[in-house]
Amino acid sequence: MNRNRRNSRSDIIIDLTSLLDVIFIILLVVLCSQQASASEQEDSYSGRLKVLEQAEKEADEAKKEADTARDVYNDAADTNTGLGKYVFAVSIAVPYDDADVTKREIKLLREGEGEIETYELRGYDTAAAMEEFTSDLERYITKYEDSPVIISLNDDDERILYRDEAAVSSILFELSGRYDNVYIKGNLGDIS
Repeated sequence: MNRNRRNSRSDIIIDLTSLLDVIFIILLVVLCSQQASASEQEDSYSGRLKVLEQAEKEADEAKKEADTARDVYNDAADTNTGLGKYVFAVSIAVPYDDADVTKREIKLLREGEGEIETYELRGYDTAAAMEEFTSDLERYITKYEDSPVIISLNDDDERILYRDEAAVSSILFELSGRYDNVYIKGNLGDIS
């Protein structure tokens, strides 16, 4: 009998088929969810890739625009440097002293000479200073007679007396009428 009992104990068969079915179903669910997660990540990566590609296109376009702007700037700088060899400029300012309105100066800056030339005007007797200013300016104009000379009087400056502005403008108009290479910058038409 003992033997039968032993056999009966060893004869017990456990049916694991349903347990295996459950395990396979769980495994299938896990694999499907991982595949869905991988698909979502792939979509996310492809979206990020599209954003990066668009940003790269925009960066390339911005670089092309910057290169074009740089080329235009370099051309303008070359032109300006080249023009400096052929066009000469003169700036004129006629400020007065707040403390003493009778003390004024004509300040003349000629391109290529670097130093500001000063002609002192005192009171109403300014003929000598104006004559010296005119002869120096005329000497500069004839020195560059084959090139344009652009003369600029301090436009819209409140630091100039009307009589000084009128006198200097008259000299500039006379010189521009006498020499073909003289051009006056600014609106001096109202003063004569």
